[in-house]
Amino acid sequence: MMLMHVRHAVLLGLAALVCGVGAVVASEDGQRFEATLVWGTNDAELPGSALKPVPPPVARKLAKLPFKWAHYYAVECKEFALDKGQRTKVQMSRECEITVKAVDDETVELALRGQGQPVGKVTQKLVGDELLVTGGNAENFTAWFVVLRRLQ
Repeated sequence: MMLMHVRHAVLLGLAALVCGVGAVVASEDGQRFEATLVWGTNDAELPGSALKPVPPPVARKLAKLPFKWAHYYAVECKEFALDKGQRTKVQMSRECEITVKAVDDETVELALRGQGQPVGKVTQKLVGDELLVTGGNAENFTAWFVVLRRLQ
């Protein structure tokens, strides 16, 4: 009889452990996003810079927007996951920080801060290969952007 109680307790313990692991995996499997800090310029080459051009799909999307820059460079790229309703801060550079909230299964809210100051907040549906793009001006007729996309 005592052995049966011990087995039952062990099985209950294993079930709780498996359910607990499942809960952790589920929370880590939230919506996946990639945020890229982008520098827009007309300079084709940046002497002494290790910056790489943005990936071709991002460059094609940016080229369709009413921007005046010919070249876009990825300064920093970060991936993260969010559950619906969850909010997270992502430090894109020393001077650029974003806060992203998964409003629902399709909509995100992105608040942008540059040099410690609020730059703006955008709420947008982000489905398929759509991009959320927001940013501001920089020196020498250049600009910086944050591009947010959903990862599949």
